[in-house]
This record gives sequence, C-alpha cells and structure tokens, in this order.
Amino acid sequence: MVQRQRSPSEGISLQKEVNKLFEQLAHFERTGTELGLGEWFPSIDVFETNDNLLIKIEAPGMNKNDLSIVCHGHKLVVTGEKKRPKEDKRVASYICIERSFGRFERTIQIDPAVQMKKASATLGHGVLTITMPKLKDRRGSELRLPIKEID
Repeated sequence: MVQRQRSPSEGISLQKEVNKLFEQLAHFERTGTELGLGEWFPSIDVFETNDNLLIKIEAPGMNKNDLSIVCHGHKLVVTGEKKRPKEDKRVASYICIERSFGRFERTIQIDPAVQMKKASATLGHGVLTITMPKLKDRRGSELRLPIKEID
C-alpha cells in the first residue's frame, strides 16, 4: 500500500482552515456552562452571501410569539420556548424520548459591518431565518470634507 506524503504547504493550509473554524466557533456563546432544567440548545447556521449575513435557527413547532430577537451592541440574542405538546392519554409509558422542549437562549457575535436597522426575520418550515444586509465596502471611496474658515 502506497501512502501519499503531504507537503508542508498542505499542512499549513489545513492548520489555517482549522484555526478559522475555531475562530468562527468562538463567536457563539451560551449563557452559563450547563443547560438548566427545561432548557435546550437549538442548532444554528451562520453564513454570508455577497449582500447579506444570514442566521438560520432550528425552531420546529414554534410560532413567532414563541421567539424574541434582540440586538445588544454587536451581539444578537435569540430567545424562545418550545412548548411540550399535550400528553396523549392513550400512552401507557414511553420507551424513548429524544425531542427537546423548554426555553433557550442563543447569543451570536455579529460583525459590525452589517446594517442591523435593516435586518429582517422570517419563520417557516421550522426554521427562523435572520437576514442582515452587509454594509457596502467603502474602501477606495473618497469623501471630501468642506473646510470652513473662521476669523
């Protein structure tokens, strides 16, 4: 069996990708170190397009009244509650319960290069989608300030 040796540049490239992943993960925070009774932690995706920063949060069985989105500086805080459905009277005992219910809070670090005042949120098919338009790149643009002469 022939094993291919990686070149040093491949190793450095891989290390850069791993570092980038850890930097991205460091932007996500959770309140406290442990989940309390009745709390759960919905999965999220954060990605960007040419024009927007998008956040998708799993919110199955929830409606807009179950959710809240608040921006504190460069942090976006999403809270909500997934309510447990009413018990089925026909169930004698459960064999397995894996679905999570209860309150949650997710805090996401937001890049300051987005327009929070133009952000929007939609909820559909069990996914909360938050869209934040990115600021246009102003590098290379010229802004001339008028000079006022005072006596």
